[in-house]
Order: sequence, then C-alpha cells, then structure tokens
Amino acid sequence: MTLARYVVAGYAGKPTNEVFRFHIASATWDQVDSAYLRARSVCTSASLGGLGPAGAVLVFGGEVAPSDKGHDGAGAFVNDLVLLDAGSGAPMDVSLAPGELPCERGWAHGAAVPGGRGLLVVGGLSGSDENPTRLADMWRVDFTEAE
Repeated sequence: MTLARYVVAGYAGKPTNEVFRFHIASATWDQVDSAYLRARSVCTSASLGGLGPAGAVLVFGGEVAPSDKGHDGAGAFVNDLVLLDAGSGAPMDVSLAPGELPCERGWAHGAAVPGGRGLLVVGGLSGSDENPTRLADMWRVDFTEAE
C-alpha cells in the first residue's frame, strides 16, 4: 500500500473540483481524475481508515456558488457526500447508516469517527445572502461499503 495524502477542491477565483495526491515516499504530486466531483470550496473533509483496503478520503458539503458579499454572506451550499479511495483516488460506493445528512453548509469542521467508518460534522454556515445562518450543531454520519 502506498501512503498518500490528498488536497481536494477549494477556491481559485471560483469553486474547483480538482484533486491532487501527494505520494509520501517519493515526495511527488499527481493530479487525480475528478470529473465526478462537483466544484466546491469551504467543504469538510477527513481521512477514514476503516473503508476500503487503503482507507478513504471523505468530502462533505461546501459552497458551490460564492456569495457576492464575500465572507459577509452565504453562497449556495450543498450537503452531498463523496468518498475517494485513498489508494487510487477513484470514487467509492458507500451506504449511509439510517438517518439523515446534516443540512447544506460550508465552513464546517469535520473529523473521522474512531474506527474510520464515520464522520463528525460540527457547525458551519448555511442559509443565503439575505439570511446567513451560523450553525452550532453537531452530526454523526456513519457508512458501510456498498455491496
């Protein structure tokens, strides 16, 4: 198994869907095909060791259209969930445990649940430019690999 770290999405004048992989042993970068990933910024991500043979990189939510007010407003947020195989960078199929996903948001914090099969999502920003909402909530989302 090759150890790697990922940089996923972000903002470069507009939200991006780029995925770059850093190979630790060789200290080299390569770009991963990311046509499947919706462009986004200020998303939540975490490394999950309990999914797939190499683990997974999770991306949750984010801002898909920036606010005209910059940091004083709220753009268009999503609450979709994407998992990448940490070895290949390819998207993974997973099933969510019963329950619902957190509401659309960006600027949230996320951390892997011990055991690497879930994500904690804490706070963030939701709403719209007219009514931005600072969130003070916490969610746990658990996964299983799709059959």
